[in-house]
Amino acid sequence: WENISKEDQEEITEFIKNFNTYKKKYFFNSCEIHEHAKSTLSRFLGKSINYSEIFKNQYLENLYIDFLKSACITAKTWIKIIDRNTPDLLILNHGLYIPQGVILEVARLKGVEVTTFHPGYRKGTILIAHGDTYHKTLVEKNVSSILDKELNSNQIKIIKSYLKSRRDGSQDQITFVHKNAEREKIPNSLKFLNNQILVLTNVDWDAQSHYKNNVYETMNEWILDIINLAKKKSNYNFIFRCHPAEVTGRRVSAVKSSDFIRNNSVGIKNLFIVKSEDRLSTYKLIEQSKAVIVYATKTSIEAACMKKPVLICGESCLKGKGIGIDLNNKDKLEDEFYKLVRSSKVNQEKALRYAYHFFYREMIDLPKYYKTKKTMQESKFIKRIFNER
Repeated sequence: WENISKEDQEEITEFIKNFNTYKKKYFFNSCEIHEHAKSTLSRFLGKSINYSEIFKNQYLENLYIDFLKSACITAKTWIKIIDRNTPDLLILNHGLYIPQGVILEVARLKGVEVTTFHPGYRKGTILIAHGDTYHKTLVEKNVSSILDKELNSNQIKIIKSYLKSRRDGSQDQITFVHKNAEREKIPNSLKFLNNQILVLTNVDWDAQSHYKNNVYETMNEWILDIINLAKKKSNYNFIFRCHPAEVTGRRVSAVKSSDFIRNNSVGIKNLFIVKSEDRLSTYKLIEQSKAVIVYATKTSIEAACMKKPVLICGESCLKGKGIGIDLNNKDKLEDEFYKLVRSSKVNQEKALRYAYHFFYREMIDLPKYYKTKKTMQESKFIKRIFNER
């Protein structure tokens, strides 16, 4: 595609200048681009970042401006592409960051349907979403009618077998578990604690995005609230399990959640930390816990399937499904904690229904392709891409 015009370049320069002057996040050509510039910067740095940090550090501010300029160029270019080609459907990988997230914003602005795709967790599968990245559609999608329908005996057998395999990742193409973690014994310092509350973090930079119902601005803000909760609830033992993907993922985190937790919990005797690099099974920790508190990790699904009450504080795909307790106001954290430990009962059957839906309906098998014939599996896959029933 041809380079953007001199007029476009001047408009971008003026936009960047205004941002530098006023430090305000304006739309560019009616497109939200700051979300994608910030999430791209976080991914690049391998840590979450906020605007106060960006504006205090010239290196970070220069980086952010570079990403912002790239986002503007992407928006300008794709406005022209879509205006000239008027596509009926745009297919994008992921739907976040630069350029894909900006392209998605432009497409929606122009009324073009969008399908996004991402590798599924199960081997040979793909996650397909419509209108946005799956990170958002799975949170917002109403699946109440699906959760009302019972699984048959074969489906129950399939999902239970798969969930068991998640402990070592043997059936997954995306897994973050440590190799042979299931063989490791939980140390006695953790194993024999009473009233264990397991707290599961996320990788703080990963897929950082704005959700319309965000309770917390950042995961670290949530961690501080949980630390304060632990101070108040001395009769419970809080075990933070930092996400293994901080060290096992493709993009190793530049900062560790364990450091942040340790630095902000000095002297709290009922708070324990399992670091991301510790070769311990998260599933064994779930088994011995009284309840689980999560930010947004998908392990919330598995915890509920193990009959553990779950308090969801971030944008987990389990939120809004009537399976765990949803935190909708951070000022109500203590009240929701009381519900979690005193009266919350898990509908395991409903949890298994959602697990089956998530891992076997949202994630669909990639079809085998034959030059000479078209299979039913291929037809279903194409219908899914085009959002046809």
